[in-house]
Amino acid sequence: MANPNPSNIESSENEGLKQDQDGDFAKYLAQLLASSSNHNAAGIATQTESRGVAEEGEERRRRIGEPKTSSWGGTGSAEGSQGSEWNRSEIDGLFCSICLDAWTNDGDHHISCLPCGHVYGMSCITKWLQHRSSGQCPQCKKKCKLEDIRKLFVSRVVSVDEEARNRIRALEDKCASLEEKVADYAKKEAERLQKETEFGACLEVFLEGLKVQPFTNFKI
Repeated sequence: MANPNPSNIESSENEGLKQDQDGDFAKYLAQLLASSSNHNAAGIATQTESRGVAEEGEERRRRIGEPKTSSWGGTGSAEGSQGSEWNRSEIDGLFCSICLDAWTNDGDHHISCLPCGHVYGMSCITKWLQHRSSGQCPQCKKKCKLEDIRKLFVSRVVSVDEEARNRIRALEDKCASLEEKVADYAKKEAERLQKETEFGACLEVFLEGLKVQPFTNFKI
């Protein structure tokens, strides 16, 4: 009986080792994919739950024409045109910045505030803090907890935009200055017309004096 070729034995051993390594690597990939799938599923479930209020807010934004925000929190970029009917300056002090719905003096959406001073509807800020592990104010990002929410008892809250008020004052001053200029121009125009009338009368008298007198005979 012929002795087996050493090269064939070594080749068979290498092939078996390679198959074992491939099998181990395949098992590792399967475990890695399973772990990643479970992690993503948990993350998706958390995101889906936390975005419930955000979707409600986006629906209200679509109804009133507010641009879609870049993140769940309501403030987003302000970013509407200057002539937008529902810009930031108009909704501040009138609507909850999370859902853009009007506050109420009772019920689930009772007007409430955080220690930082930012105001929200009770149900909106409660859901925000419950679904956000960071525990931050949606606007200024200061740390806060559910116990920090305080109800406000007011008839109406309207924020005063200092920049807009200064702009209005500047426009009022400009209008007053223009009114003075118009009055001064009208006065000068009246004086000009009066002088023109007087000049016309003087010219008429002067031309009367220049009329040729009738020729009369006289002796030399």
